[in-house]
Amino acid sequence: MKLTPEKNALYIIQTRLSEIPIAFRSLVCKDNDWSIPTFYRKFRFYKGKEILMIRLSPSETKSIISQALVTFNDLGEFLKESSSTVGIDFMEETKLLWDANKIIKKK
Repeated sequence: MKLTPEKNALYIIQTRLSEIPIAFRSLVCKDNDWSIPTFYRKFRFYKGKEILMIRLSPSETKSIISQALVTFNDLGEFLKESSSTVGIDFMEETKLLWDANKIIKKK
């Protein structure tokens, strides 16, 4: 669903944000040839009160990071496209956020 001035931006953006975990899981499962139960077994940190030490291989770790970047890049492209339809300078807003984040991290 595309964002336009006459549509409900809150609904569209919240819906898109809520789809991120599912899209990420789907990409990771496909890239690693995992089932959804395998994804959650690898994801799990506790079993009852016992801490599990599930180790991921370097290739699994690389895949997970890569798919996270793909997922957030897709969101960024959606926001960039949507912001132009409502008169927001996406690049300027993004730069301001990065600058603010750098200031916060220095404290």
